[in-house]
Amino acid sequence: MGVGNGYFNETYGYYQAKTNLTWDTYDAASSGNDWDSWVVWDSNNVTVGMPVQPELPLVYTTDIIDYGSIAVFNVNINVDATNAPTYTIRYGNTLESAGQIDIAGTISVDADTTTVAPISARYVQVDVSVDTQFDSAGDTNDSDLIYMPYIKSINVELKAEQRQKFLKDINSATLSGTTGRRTLSSDTIAGIGSVSSIVCQVHLPDPKYVTIDYVEQDVDSAEDDYISSFTNETPVIYVNKDSVPPELNIFDFDTYSHRERTECVFDAIVTGLPQLRRDATGNLVEDL
Repeated sequence: MGVGNGYFNETYGYYQAKTNLTWDTYDAASSGNDWDSWVVWDSNNVTVGMPVQPELPLVYTTDIIDYGSIAVFNVNINVDATNAPTYTIRYGNTLESAGQIDIAGTISVDADTTTVAPISARYVQVDVSVDTQFDSAGDTNDSDLIYMPYIKSINVELKAEQRQKFLKDINSATLSGTTGRRTLSSDTIAGIGSVSSIVCQVHLPDPKYVTIDYVEQDVDSAEDDYISSFTNETPVIYVNKDSVPPELNIFDFDTYSHRERTECVFDAIVTGLPQLRRDATGNLVEDL
């Protein structure tokens, strides 16, 4: 089972921080902290004649979660607590002889975190940490106002369900980058955070035209000012999905047997895991 540095408050049904009070606190050095003043066992919920400091941060470590096999997934975390929590996510593919994770990697999530990448693992364990909304020491500086951080619930879900984004009639020249080397921005593939595959279909290029100046006078006949060139481009797209953002390398193979970067119009199907974000309450949730 999970472990932590707090205790389960059976009266209220949540995991709560301990106070910094010990037996030695009641030393009768000042009014209110003698044995005669101690009349209730749960000093977290009564005035004890002195400011109460919680032991902070309140930390709870979940059980090890077994996905069943090695896979790539998002670690979704939903916590109901007094304040926005922070996390340490540990993961790996195997367990040690003592039953702990043979750690392959660690992810820290705090108030500055906006997005979290998926992980490749089988086993996951999470430390949930909750601090106080008051000062850094946790002291309310008011003997009549006692505030103790607590955690009501923790739900960790490992999600590997992928989604698809369909792109239609995309002119590569409108994407970021340089000629023949374009990227699919987060706006272009909104909702997908980690790309697993990109399938592109290039449109048949429009014919190119040359001006009448290239037509031999009195030999060729041209009714208009332009005539169609004899050959079209033959663009192909090579994908670098490991690049962030994903990169499209576009070449024309009909340039005198040499590759030359070019532009084209294409459709694409982008498949990947949803973007995982830290929301305003500190939870890790996937984009809708």
